[in-house]
Amino acid sequence: MSFRGFISVDLETAASLRYIHNDLNSVGPGLKPVEPSIVHITLKFLGDTREEKVQGIVASMRDAVSGIAPFRIALRGAGVFPPRGPARVVWVGIENGELLATMAARLEDGLVKFGFAKESRPFKSHLTVARVKDISASANAVAVAHKYRDHEFGEFEVRAIRLKKSVLTPKGPIYSTVEEVPLA
Repeated sequence: MSFRGFISVDLETAASLRYIHNDLNSVGPGLKPVEPSIVHITLKFLGDTREEKVQGIVASMRDAVSGIAPFRIALRGAGVFPPRGPARVVWVGIENGELLATMAARLEDGLVKFGFAKESRPFKSHLTVARVKDISASANAVAVAHKYRDHEFGEFEVRAIRLKKSVLTPKGPIYSTVEEVPLA
């Protein structure tokens, strides 16, 4: 058996995102906002994940957080990927995310031996808050991101990383935690 997997930092509460979420919802059907209850920071997307690899993945997760105590991050500003051309993703920025990048790099190195390819792009700490599904919504997505480019969304404590299972449905993804690894 296998599942669609990823490793993330889940945010305790995303209530501070409600205003940008409301504005993103007003863009229309070409934009799919991420429900605030499932917002997370993806450290590593795994894709098709065989259940027999879970033990090794969890060991890599433990190695990734080794020596890292719980820390605080700040959510600040918004933008789009890619920065030029039609937007595909609306994101909220993360300050003090250096330790997120450290964990992501350790995961990249540790998971290769379990058959997970390294990312071709460098890790960029961000929180995906919407995906552009139709190019016609791109300009409005950029306008919402621009409105919040300097907005302070609050601080959150990072206390654990999680191996998550993702089930895609017509109403959006359903995530469940397979394993949680606390920071030191």
